[in-house]
Amino acid sequence: MKKYLIVLFVAILPAIAFTSCSDDDEVAITEANLIGKWNAVRSTGWEKEDGAVVDQWNEKVSGITLEFNTNGTCSFDEDGDIVSGDWTIDGNELFISFFDDGEEILIKQLTSNTLVISYYYKDDRPWHDYVSEEYIEFSFQRI
Repeated sequence: MKKYLIVLFVAILPAIAFTSCSDDDEVAITEANLIGKWNAVRSTGWEKEDGAVVDQWNEKVSGITLEFNTNGTCSFDEDGDIVSGDWTIDGNELFISFFDDGEEILIKQLTSNTLVISYYYKDDRPWHDYVSEEYIEFSFQRI
């Protein structure tokens, strides 16, 4: 029995010793790690009116890119319709201003190849007939 344990240990040791980390390990959420061009691959989310879900999705997407530049500018391209703005990060919060209003976006995951962001919006202004809510999550792959 002792002989089998030694053989098993010798067989497993190289596998343990030469196991390396994945190229897609989590990285620190910093400006340097976010900079670059990202291609959207999946979108999930929902829309609600007065608390009732009126739309829900979880689908593959294409034709959407998000690019972060070193000078603090960014662009969102959906099938050639490009919107440019400015961006900053604070912890895991990403702030993007496309139309003179900063949108707070949560960075849920950042690896060397993957970026997952989410956005929640609630419109409960008193002059509307209903409360509108929206949650969107995008998964991106680095280009």
